[in-house]
Amino acid sequence: MNRRIIKQFIYGGFFLAVVFLIGFGAYWIFSSKASCFDNKKNQSERGIDCGGLCVSCGIKYPENLNSVWVKTLPAGENKTIAVSGIENPNVEVGSEFSYTVNIFSKNGVILKTLNSDSFIYAGEKKILVDVFEADFKNIDKAEISFSNVNFRPRSEFSKPKAEVREFKTEIFSNLASSTFSKFTRELKSGMVGADIKNLQNFLKFEGFFSASLTTKFGAATRVALTNYQKKSGISPASGYLDLKTRNYINSKIDSLNNSNSSGEIFPISVSGIITNNDIEKISKAVIVAILRDKYGLLTGVSKIELENITAAESRDFRVLFPSSINIKDVNPSVTEVYLYPKK
Repeated sequence: MNRRIIKQFIYGGFFLAVVFLIGFGAYWIFSSKASCFDNKKNQSERGIDCGGLCVSCGIKYPENLNSVWVKTLPAGENKTIAVSGIENPNVEVGSEFSYTVNIFSKNGVILKTLNSDSFIYAGEKKILVDVFEADFKNIDKAEISFSNVNFRPRSEFSKPKAEVREFKTEIFSNLASSTFSKFTRELKSGMVGADIKNLQNFLKFEGFFSASLTTKFGAATRVALTNYQKKSGISPASGYLDLKTRNYINSKIDSLNNSNSSGEIFPISVSGIITNNDIEKISKAVIVAILRDKYGLLTGVSKIELENITAAESRDFRVLFPSSINIKDVNPSVTEVYLYPKK
């Protein structure tokens, strides 16, 4: 082999080496480094751009909210309740969202469309309650869908520390009314008048009076009022409707009548106490109560919304149920109460 050919091999090899180095350098310079935003699973990640050194996959790729069941129940004359059980399968994110409930007739036609907003915390199951005007007999089914779902990490959207305690189901088979007149005079044993009957009716609603309603302030009324005063922390518990007791009951009546402006009789209620154990104010708390029969079947659902519960505050509540519910179909021992608070 002559020297000219050897030189050609040397120059050719050098040229190829230079080209290789230039190409490798360009690749190294212009190729993107592994990151949490390169749409690649390339740095010990659990998924694409999530897990490992990147944000949790449960936060980056949350699952959809689930509709578990939807039912409709009668709620009085030309009124129906839509009850939806939903769940958030994500344990790392909560969500604020909008939802739509379509109410279908027996012919498959949409009778009513309900739109509302709500929220759900990480890993939570929740019950949504919507009351609307429609004859229950004309309804076949209801379906729920979600929109505007805004997932937020649990660290940014956490459930306030609150609880419901001492709740009880009260059934009044001979309640005259669940709206009451405010008291304008002091009442005591031996007195007679329509306001005595109003007092007895109020005490019956509160679960302290079990006798028949009359217009006379007798021994049964005095005992019931004494027990009510003790339970409410009114001292002295004299058994008379004195000024202190009258003002206390009148404030309760204002609250009850405001929640029942229709004047409808509500023979069934669930009452209790909500306590805010958090250091921050609860701006809104929804309390849902569920009634079941002796077989565990759903017989009634209702709710109440409370606002601005300050830190460490305890507040009485009462959830009212429509008179369309058959009292005989209610087993008070299996009542369920759910609390959904929001800061």
